Amino acid sequence: MKRFTKIITPLILVCAIFSFVGCGLPVSGYTAVGLVKSHTSKNAYMNFYAFNGSMVITLNCEEGDTIECTAELEKGNAKIYSKDDGAKTELFSLSAGDNINRMFDGMKKGKVYIVIEGEDCQNGKFTFSVK
Repeated sequence: MKRFTKIITPLILVCAIFSFVGCGLPVSGYTAVGLVKSHTSKNAYMNFYAFNGSMVITLNCEEGDTIECTAELEKGNAKIYSKDDGAKTELFSLSAGDNINRMFDGMKKGKVYIVIEGEDCQNGKFTFSVK
């Protein structure tokens, strides 16, 4: 019984460590109709007829880069967040009929996660470019 415990306990610890490795990274989960998206390390866009849920876009920034964002939404509500080294920060929100063109300066070097959270959205378009 001691030998069994000595083998099983380390295996459980190893499994627990590996299960927590990916924690904290945003994850996409959505339902969509007519979704068209493209994504590179410096540019991303997303067009849709209907969208509900969360979409995560990863952009690679250099120190001091600017992210240019344009967005429009015919119906529904959406909140756009960024997440880099730590906390999730709200960049802006959209309501029915809104059009936005914004610049976000002073980005840190590394991966920046852009999270689009939409609720009953229709006829929307989001574009992100690292400059």
